[in-house]
Amino acid sequence: QCSLALAYTPSGSRLLQLAMETDGISDDTRALLVDQLRGHVFAAAASPHGNHVLQKFIASVPPQRFQFIIDELLGRAAEAAEHQKRCRILERLLEHCPGGMTAGLVEELLLRASRLARHPFG
Repeated sequence: QCSLALAYTPSGSRLLQLAMETDGISDDTRALLVDQLRGHVFAAAASPHGNHVLQKFIASVPPQRFQFIIDELLGRAAEAAEHQKRCRILERLLEHCPGGMTAGLVEELLLRASRLARHPFG
């Protein structure tokens, strides 16, 4: 639970982010660092510090490594899009994933497009 606790603190978040961008760290090691956030993605994405860890992870590893993040946002994509911090995770996913991986999220967002278009973070 160490990485989970670290992700919620300013210094811990920076430490995890630094590990993500350090040369010589394997994708397996990066995945192990973030694995403790499984089951906690929605909460971590709302955290002022945890969302940065998720964003860095998404930008640092191949898309198949963060499928669990997509899975945990499915069914809640519109809610995430309307949140000041969670919307950043959706942005990173759309930037770094092939379309097929995010199709479910995009479909949810399109169903709420009218409302999201008027929302400050949507």
